[in-house]
Amino acid sequence: MYTLRIVVFNGTSDRQARQGINLLLDEMRQVYPEDEIMFAFTSKKIRQKIFDRTGEKVFSVEELFGQIEDEKYQKIIMIPVLMIAGVEYQSLLEQTEELREKLKNARTSHKCVIEVRTELLHQNRILDVARLLEMIANKSEMNIRTQDTDIAHLWVGHGDYSEYGLKNGYDLLEREFQNKTIRNHFVVTMNDLNAGCETACAHEQVAKQPQNVCFTSENSDKLKQIEKYQTVVVHPLLFSLGYHGKKDIFGDNPESVISYIRKKYGKLEIEEVFHGLLDYAVMREYILCEEK
Repeated sequence: MYTLRIVVFNGTSDRQARQGINLLLDEMRQVYPEDEIMFAFTSKKIRQKIFDRTGEKVFSVEELFGQIEDEKYQKIIMIPVLMIAGVEYQSLLEQTEELREKLKNARTSHKCVIEVRTELLHQNRILDVARLLEMIANKSEMNIRTQDTDIAHLWVGHGDYSEYGLKNGYDLLEREFQNKTIRNHFVVTMNDLNAGCETACAHEQVAKQPQNVCFTSENSDKLKQIEKYQTVVVHPLLFSLGYHGKKDIFGDNPESVISYIRKKYGKLEIEEVFHGLLDYAVMREYILCEEK
């Protein structure tokens, strides 16, 4: 009997973006050579895209759970590489509880322990994450220093307007930036600014703005703070920068975050960082260290 570690991602069908995921899995196998390492993608659409394009079968959490034999493992550790406790994380908790009940009712004397790690922007990890993002900004390919008074760093996440997350993790990170000395870092989500954010608009009960760009007054004021800077560096607050993230953050379409900033704050110089968080060794090391 040994330990099974299941790493859960939202997923990506972008081959380049997948490299960060593969690096994390390879490094985890090196750190835990005696454990079995599996991974799952929560997005059914992405899993189907991968299968259609390459023939690779990527499993969901539910499909992996269906293959688990109780007698084989002493412990199962769920490692969600997810940003916030939104829909995907809540679904993971529910599926894990169902697996516990299934194994509990199994006719065997052996009992398997199941643990679930927290999301990245959990309140107990926010300070660490803020410091990590500052390190990542310092090590960006532009070699821009975060202490420069004329440079702002804008971290753009997906957002989650479900009944669970309501952006709480993003708000915690924003407050951590502002409460510490990292005053030139700001956090917004694509749901705040994206033309396709019908769910966001419904939740916030705000009307769509010209060119279908919608934003809350709160986040409009937040972005207004970048006006005092000469340059804004736009970082994806995403584990993997796939097709969807590239389009919604950096796309030429008028609804992208970059297009919104250019239209609203035309005098700003914009630096674009085309990397997901898993592309950075410091983030992968942090995830691995959290497991020790």
